[in-house]
Amino acid sequence: MGYALTPIAVRLDDVKAKLGSGDARLCAQVAAELEDEAEEIDELAQEAAEDRDVEPLTLRDALSHLIMGTDREAQLGFVYGYAFAFLCQHLGETLDNAHWSALASSSNFGTQVDAALAYRGVDETLSVSMLLARGAPLQLPPIDDFPSFGYLSNVEVQRALAVLDPAQLASVTDRRTRDALSELRGWLVHCAAAGQDLLCFYC
Repeated sequence: MGYALTPIAVRLDDVKAKLGSGDARLCAQVAAELEDEAEEIDELAQEAAEDRDVEPLTLRDALSHLIMGTDREAQLGFVYGYAFAFLCQHLGETLDNAHWSALASSSNFGTQVDAALAYRGVDETLSVSMLLARGAPLQLPPIDDFPSFGYLSNVEVQRALAVLDPAQLASVTDRRTRDALSELRGWLVHCAAAGQDLLCFYC
């Protein structure tokens, strides 16, 4: 099975302002975009609800709970994770991730990229773990497995961009790692220019 790290350029303050806002129009707009994704996630949620003996929860339910500010089912946190990710995609822009997709579950690719960053002395400013597993930038019900989240604020984006320069990328000998870092730097350039934060989700 392949996994992907999906980058989203978005102003996180805008996202936070929509949570609990009661914006029914926004809720309907995002829900209308979920047709392709909802079926698979709803099936997983149904199975999880049966296993945990709780009320079923659909992706649209979770989206409504987040935006309308209603009660959440804490035992089905992953559904809220996906709902949050799709809300961010609606409010922001999903960036290209060709070099961060179709990753094997057993892959040590992230470790390889982090090693390249550490070798160049920038790992305290930027690391794959910050994008894979830092957590969501706000409180969601606990998520047992996927999706996982990471993010960089715009201030952190600026700092990371300052230390990850093209000359350093050119010195990376492994092509796959170099291509991934070049794409990541592209995310930083985009967010820095647009005054946006970088949110990533992995699943």
